[in-house]
Amino acid sequence: MPVVERRLHAVHAAEGTRWRAKFDYAGEVREQQGDYPDLCEVDYVSPLFHTFFLARRDFALGGEHEFPVLRIGPPLMAVTPERMIYRCIERGVFRTALGEFNAKCYIVYLPSQGEQDGYTFWADEDGFVLESYEGHDRSRPWMRLVEFRRSP
Repeated sequence: MPVVERRLHAVHAAEGTRWRAKFDYAGEVREQQGDYPDLCEVDYVSPLFHTFFLARRDFALGGEHEFPVLRIGPPLMAVTPERMIYRCIERGVFRTALGEFNAKCYIVYLPSQGEQDGYTFWADEDGFVLESYEGHDRSRPWMRLVEFRRSP
């Protein structure tokens, strides 16, 4: 069976209180735009974005933050306005192949879909994601940090 290469070109921008996105997929071009309030976050399917988000907040156990978010994701990397909740559900020492870290476990979910459809992850004190899981089952991680180097 032949493998077909597919490419998607997506451009996202925020100007003042408006966001804009343009997608080119297989010659088909689509554009989106909408409100982008100052308090809005951007959620892109990447552990790096959790780090950006957590770097601006310090969650106590049970602490949560609900906020408007622009979700960028498949299939067309389109933008979907939503509300999202991050909540710290556990604190402790998290053991990895890289050593032990003081860390916090978070659940992330959309209020419109409910906590049962959320996902969880462990992050160290600096917000770097150590391990993440689809849903609430932490026995099968879908992402694990395997290498980490700090800049001098």
